[in-house]
Amino acid sequence: MTTPIVVCAECGTPNPAHVDRCCHCDRPLNGPLAWVPTAAAEVAGQAYTELLMAVERKFPGESRHQTALRYIREAEQRANDPTPAQCEAVT
Repeated sequence: MTTPIVVCAECGTPNPAHVDRCCHCDRPLNGPLAWVPTAAAEVAGQAYTELLMAVERKFPGESRHQTALRYIREAEQRANDPTPAQCEAVT
């Protein structure tokens, strides 16, 4: 069974239908600002929702989307920066 998804008409972010505000832009997801997407968008939305819900605590002043994006960028930066041990092994 698939989880119903509602897409924010303001920013296009898919959200689980049980939330009342967009996980990205924090706008209300009721009335004309929300729409139910096609099956393909629903599958993509489920993957996005899974990613957002992995963020247990968002940072103050950030949406879950912004916190998740910052976490990913910080992890990628650490993975791309050589550690002191790696630098010593090269020299």
